Amino acid sequence: MLFLRVLGGLALERDGVPIDAMGAQRKSLALLALLAVAGARGMSRDALIAFVWPESDSERARGALRQTLHAMRPRVGDVELLTGTSELRLNPEVVSSDIARFSDCLARGELAEAVSAYGGPFLDGYHLSAAPTFEQWVAEQRSRLERDFGGALERLATDSASRGAFAEAVSWWHRLAAAEPLNGRVAIGLMRALAAAGDPAAALRHAAIHESLLREELDSAPDPAVVALAARLRSQPKASRVAPIVPVALQNGDALPAEAPASPDLESVVAVDQSHVAKRRTFSSKVYALALGTMVVASSAWWAFGRTPPVATKTARLLVAPFENLTGDAKLDNVGRMAADRLTLAVAQVGSMDVVPSMTVLMSMRDTTAGAAARLKGLSDATHAGLLVSGTVVLRGDSLVLQAQVTDVRTGKAVVTLDPATGLASDPLAIIDALRDRLLGALGNRDKGLAILPEGTRAPKYAAYQQFAAGFERFAVHADNMGSRLFFERAIAIDSNYTRAYQLLARQYLNAGEYARADTVARRIERLPLGLSATERLQLDYMKGELNGDIAAQLRAQQQLIARDSSALALELAGETAVWLLRPDVAVPALELAGPAYRLIGGFAVRGHTLILTEAYHEAGAHDRELRELVDNQTWFPDVGLFRGRVLRAYAGLARGADAIALADTMLRGSRDSSGIALVSVVTGAQEFRAHGDASTATQLLAMARAWIAEHRAPAATRDRQFREGLVMLASGMPDSAIVRFAVVARDTTRIDAAGYLALARLARGDRARAQAAADSLGALARPWLHGEHTFWRAAITGALGERDLAVQLLQQANREGQQMQGWHYTSALDSLHGYAAFESLVRAKR
Repeated sequence: MLFLRVLGGLALERDGVPIDAMGAQRKSLALLALLAVAGARGMSRDALIAFVWPESDSERARGALRQTLHAMRPRVGDVELLTGTSELRLNPEVVSSDIARFSDCLARGELAEAVSAYGGPFLDGYHLSAAPTFEQWVAEQRSRLERDFGGALERLATDSASRGAFAEAVSWWHRLAAAEPLNGRVAIGLMRALAAAGDPAAALRHAAIHESLLREELDSAPDPAVVALAARLRSQPKASRVAPIVPVALQNGDALPAEAPASPDLESVVAVDQSHVAKRRTFSSKVYALALGTMVVASSAWWAFGRTPPVATKTARLLVAPFENLTGDAKLDNVGRMAADRLTLAVAQVGSMDVVPSMTVLMSMRDTTAGAAARLKGLSDATHAGLLVSGTVVLRGDSLVLQAQVTDVRTGKAVVTLDPATGLASDPLAIIDALRDRLLGALGNRDKGLAILPEGTRAPKYAAYQQFAAGFERFAVHADNMGSRLFFERAIAIDSNYTRAYQLLARQYLNAGEYARADTVARRIERLPLGLSATERLQLDYMKGELNGDIAAQLRAQQQLIARDSSALALELAGETAVWLLRPDVAVPALELAGPAYRLIGGFAVRGHTLILTEAYHEAGAHDRELRELVDNQTWFPDVGLFRGRVLRAYAGLARGADAIALADTMLRGSRDSSGIALVSVVTGAQEFRAHGDASTATQLLAMARAWIAEHRAPAATRDRQFREGLVMLASGMPDSAIVRFAVVARDTTRIDAAGYLALARLARGDRARAQAAADSLGALARPWLHGEHTFWRAAITGALGERDLAVQLLQQANREGQQMQGWHYTSALDSLHGYAAFESLVRAKR
């Protein structure tokens, strides 16, 4: 089945990958876009000609249409894309489209699905030369679809708020604000939702961004209602922080605390510490070995941390020195002083960090008894400035060039080198203002002593940085992968060389499993006209390693970044990839060093960091530290079930079977989710206890899971529920019951895990032929972006068939292809290999 993507671009895809042969066929793609919008009613040949060949005479235009349609077929694999004769339509048996899905979902009232189908503005970035009618039609369709998209988002936001689901409302409003950043009504909606969700500080930040964009793009003041709401938020007293609750069950096996209470009414502006706002999440249905990738991938995307300064007061202040005049023309001396004054004023007005007043700098620099470097050193010591902006003024022909860099005063090392600003010598203010945008983008938000731009990255335009920062907050703090995309796209639109925005956009695609789109962004990064710095090149190497399934390459890239600049980001990613390779000897020290920076940010950042650090402790056998890390950071887990499931695994390492039984009872009794999410945690806990030699506790946990299934029957069970029940049945030695459930899920041909478990269940009841056929089929899979999943399941089935040596070789291959190893020591999929020396050596972590 082919797929036509018209929302967010224009491409014809097969299995998620654009068909190269169609990429340059602009008129062919234009015809397909016209027919996609026309839908079932189709469009006449004459109408198509009028849109695409408006300048040609009738006969030539008809010939061009026939030739284009004829040439299309071999390019797409010799299939009939179109049906009809005089009225042409897309063939629904061959090609589907995102606009059809968007429109159908809207018509059925499935608003969330419609929003998910909307990938961006209609035919974004696509133009057809010499076709004004087509261009006008595109503009009309784009406007119509944007209205429909915005209307759906607003209804979702208001519906979520009416249900008290304020975190959801924030996510919908954020997406709408990204699409309509200048709309005051939308800004108010988002601000109210943020306040109701307990994050008034974020509401105020959005108000500032909204005001800045209005002034930059429309030279207009914000709506008075926005200003009034911001004033109300500022006047609210800050609520005191709630003391963390240590679960009694961690001490004596009693029940853990219940879910957090519901959020307040939307209209009440309540100042609550955001670290204690509970937000419910939906997690993957896969077993923990696969689900961990989803849990820790958020930490994979912390692309924005720079170095955490050891002394906050020493780095929190900026000193802008007068630029050195290298032109040889004394009349241009004032340009350097003017640059320092104007840049200082810009930083002070933005308020992103403290800055030494320009008059203080200029007055101190008048003392010429010491050299300029010594005077600057004395001034930085006296003012406690940690960062120094310095630069030069150069004359090249008729052009004046201003160059600048930001230096860490403590180390003398350049933090950021700004791209030179060039212009006419007769208009130095324009050159200074161009440099100002780069400087503000480089400094970014230095709250709490953290810099968003690490060393070696190019500074963006400030307006682009503002969008980037908003998107980063949505992603890193609120875990809103989808909602953050539009912010990064807008940042790229403002500054097409903004490498970090491209990287974060690619990260969102990777998180969603949209590897083809992530690969497209990676290729765009490689083609950026200004090239890449050494740091950016290593970051790209990491991304390409992930796309190619090369975990070892990912670790190497991060280790090289650590050697350049020991940022929290590089330490965290090195630790994460080391965990995937069963290298706690590398992971634990790196993650412990990264911890303070992540705890300063809070929210989803701490949760992701805690999950991967506890996994590293688990691999290292440090189960007491594993449990303590969870307890110390439990308040950052809005989903109590996720926290409890991870504690259950720590109990297995500590041989605390009685505590585990009590905790599992609490989890299952408190589970109100008919999809059975708690089952995954309990069956994983059972597998962990068995792996640690406690078969008795494992048996009891599985019996509890089966009892829950019997008490909570779901006549119309979802595939996720069927899969989870299948895991319980297979682990319990009930292959017939497992087969019934896995067979339902395996109808979805993308669920390789279900196909693998189905083969293992059939083999458990003696059906070797079908198990072998499944292994052969998995080995022959040639889909892109599998990252070794098919090889892993082929290995699992091969091992169960008795070919253990081959199975171990296949597992090694699966890891080289991108499969993570941290769950292999306990997963029931590899039961047949336990006790086999080669396998035990493979899954033995290096401590």
